[in-house]
Amino acid sequence: AGVLGASIIAIVLVPAQVGTALVTLGAYRETAWLAAAFGIAPHTRTAALVTTIAIVHLAAATIATIAAMVISGANVWLPILAFGVALGTSLGEARTMLANAAAPSVAARVVVGAIVSAALAVVCLAVLDAAGAIAIIAIGAFSLLRAAS
Repeated sequence: AGVLGASIIAIVLVPAQVGTALVTLGAYRETAWLAAAFGIAPHTRTAALVTTIAIVHLAAATIATIAAMVISGANVWLPILAFGVALGTSLGEARTMLANAAAPSVAARVVVGAIVSAALAVVCLAVLDAAGAIAIIAIGAFSLLRAAS
């Protein structure tokens, strides 16, 4: 039940996460000159972007988990898996944002990246059961490291 619930949460929260992701990306792009003027390292800006996206994903997952547990009853695995999936999909979404920040079609690419991250989370959970949450975190972390290098 926890795996199924986390899979549903991963897909249903995409629209909630994309709106805030695009606003965050806009702020990231528009403040590049200010960060450069103050000597803020690019990795610091990247860490701030990733942290902001992760906070939004974790907050949305918390609300969805509470709602699911109120309706269906307590399930000890649902919060663990939902938070793991939220963290992993936020890393994947951040990678998409960083890789396409200068593209003119960045909004469409962020939406597609969020959908792909959610779909990948569902596949990881379906194939690996509860270990899929760890797999999606690892996939997101490695993809973000690739974008940062």
